[in-house]
Amino acid sequence: MIRGTPLMKQSHPLKNDHPSSEGGFTLIEVLIALSIFAVGILAVASSQVTVIQGNATARFSNEASVLAQAQLENLIALPLNPAGILPAELDSTNNGTRAVQDATGRYTVDWTVSDLHNPVDNAVEINLSVTWRERGTQRRVAYRFIKTASI
Repeated sequence: MIRGTPLMKQSHPLKNDHPSSEGGFTLIEVLIALSIFAVGILAVASSQVTVIQGNATARFSNEASVLAQAQLENLIALPLNPAGILPAELDSTNNGTRAVQDATGRYTVDWTVSDLHNPVDNAVEINLSVTWRERGTQRRVAYRFIKTASI
């Protein structure tokens, strides 16, 4: 050792004698952040399932309404005979059922036609419904229409 020269303190290469001003995250902080993120993602995913089911219900209801409207227009287009009832083309009671097949065979269209001699002569009441099953529950849309000889 040379006199007058201070000895340099040797430090271990892995040991940091000076506290660092660099910030960082501990493992616990990272795990807590990931847990909060996972809970948020699960909430979004579960709401997405509900939205998809709601869209399917809306689609089925819309398809049923379109089928009902088409059948109702067919019945309205038939002329009333002089007795004020629809022609016997429907059947002997002027009622009918028709299974409307789509790719799944999902919908059934039912209708009844009844005379309305009171309070209106030469008029019939058409009650039409479309039923289908969705996720184990029977669903239905129904329409009522009064047809007069002038319509």
